[in-house]
Amino acid sequence: EGALAIVTGRRVAEADRLLAPVKLVASGVHGTELREDPQGPVKMLAEPVPADVIEMMTSVSRIAEGILVEQKGSGAAVHCSPQVRTRVGLIRRRPATASRASKPSELG
Repeated sequence: EGALAIVTGRRVAEADRLLAPVKLVASGVHGTELREDPQGPVKMLAEPVPADVIEMMTSVSRIAEGILVEQKGSGAAVHCSPQVRTRVGLIRRRPATASRASKPSELG
């Protein structure tokens, strides 16, 4: 006999909608939601993110178009497009050619 569970950064309820009609043991919001039995309730294993933290995160989303704050109850995420990450310096552009060190001592 085998077993199958869903582990996701999404809420368990959202995973259920995506997988319907299948319902499985599931962990959501990076482990802060847990359903130990496919027909059982979803347990919250962490407190909700405080409102003032969500507000601070939301203020970050006002920096540029393309930044989205996703509130997930006991978790939250800030998503932004690659264009935004490049503009605000979160992505370093790689050089066109990369040199390779031949010895570990040559790595900088």
